[in-house]
Amino acid sequence: MQPHYTLEFAFSDQLARLSRGALDRVLLRSPLNQADRNKVQLALSEIATNLIRHSPVKPNKLQLECQWNDQLFELRIKDDGSPVPQSAMEPDLEAILAGDVQTGGYGMAMLFDQFQQIDYSTSDKGINQWTLGIPLERENKRQHILLVDDDLIQLQMLEMYLEAHQVTAFSSASEALEWLQKNQPDLIISDICMPELDGLEFRNRIHQIRHLNLTPFVFLTGDNDEQLAQKLVQEGIDDYLLKPITKEHLNRIAERVLRRHKDLVRRTYALVDHELKHHLRKDLTGLGNEHYQVASLAFSAHLGGGDYWLAQKDSDHLDLLLGDVMGHDLQACFMAGRQQGFFQAITRQVDTASTQPAQHVPSTSTGTEYLQRFSEWLDKHQPELLTTISLLMTTPDKIAFYNAGSPPALWLTQDGTVASLPNTGALPGLGCSSDFAPCTLSLKSGERLVLFSDGLIEISSDYQQQQQRISQLIELLSKHRHYSLSELTDQLQQLIDQNPISDDISVIIIEKL
Repeated sequence: MQPHYTLEFAFSDQLARLSRGALDRVLLRSPLNQADRNKVQLALSEIATNLIRHSPVKPNKLQLECQWNDQLFELRIKDDGSPVPQSAMEPDLEAILAGDVQTGGYGMAMLFDQFQQIDYSTSDKGINQWTLGIPLERENKRQHILLVDDDLIQLQMLEMYLEAHQVTAFSSASEALEWLQKNQPDLIISDICMPELDGLEFRNRIHQIRHLNLTPFVFLTGDNDEQLAQKLVQEGIDDYLLKPITKEHLNRIAERVLRRHKDLVRRTYALVDHELKHHLRKDLTGLGNEHYQVASLAFSAHLGGGDYWLAQKDSDHLDLLLGDVMGHDLQACFMAGRQQGFFQAITRQVDTASTQPAQHVPSTSTGTEYLQRFSEWLDKHQPELLTTISLLMTTPDKIAFYNAGSPPALWLTQDGTVASLPNTGALPGLGCSSDFAPCTLSLKSGERLVLFSDGLIEISSDYQQQQQRISQLIELLSKHRHYSLSELTDQLQQLIDQNPISDDISVIIIEKL
């Protein structure tokens, strides 16, 4: 299992803008660097614009499927409009550039020129598909440090001094601010005396960028002034360095600030993590009714995370929802709390609006309504967030399962076979449109469904390790299918303990009695 996200858009003259905005949220979670993210966005813009301007038969919708492993990033762009003519499939960029300025085909030529892996196909069902691939290079995990100094010689020297880290350097504070809008370094080191935008104003501007609120900051200054030093401390920076700077001193300060910041964040989060997580993921073990029983597991990464769940039941119905907000920090926890509160509110609204007792527990149609209303709310109130949802609704005889971007749930049958349930809808929010249709199934006595967040399987950036983890998970579920739920969760805990936890892990198991 690899990260796989689906986005859907109804056709309109705003198709290019809406699809770019939504894809941008997914790309921020991908391993692509900024240059490759820009390349993917330009390709999407070109394809969507061609559909708007040049497709004789306009498509009803555009669908994006985005996935990656440690070797390849892949984007599939599907539409049901007119296919692209074969004559446009082999453009010659050099000939186009050398030709008349009015010559068409430049955008398509750029598309083929920019991607090493590109393919276009049309199915018998009238679905056209672009497949764009970008090979990925494996990188060792290093601390990412941003350097800002208008003195180019000083900047190059500092960059050499920090060769053990990943360094991004700017001689312009304004250009650095633009880069920071879509990037998050582990540490920022900036000169204080710069002509265009001085270091103090640069620091104040950074305060206005939400995802950088906790990023540590170090000033460089050539002024050994006690009053200035006190002012810098009052600005909330983590340290400052006096010029001239030695390699040993710079690295010692950088390592100390990074280590101190990590420890401070860990201890601060620990103060709120317990109470917050208690409300987001209350233990479901023992929850159930006459037809199903439930167990759950929850593990927290050291910096929090955005997993949450909800459960609702009566004697004949049991509904479970598992959500995952992008991010591993405290902010993601608060955003998860807002989403959980929204689902609780619309559940009460549905219950209040019901005129017949039999409608008290959501039906399949209500499940679709839940996710559509959530998607609209998310698009309006949390448009910057990438969120995945699994929703399971049971009756004594059937289960309706909705999967909007989550890892596929696993179905453990009586004979020990483990199958995965399909993804049934696009990611919610992001300006997307989706029907959120369910997958319907029936469990036999003793059969189980396992819902989980991606933290369970994404144990590293190494695709082979992830595949090994998935194989271990499937083998464990099959081998221990006769274990009780409590015994099975013990086995899962042992599997989870084999690797460091880098993201929240949520597991919900439901068994048919």
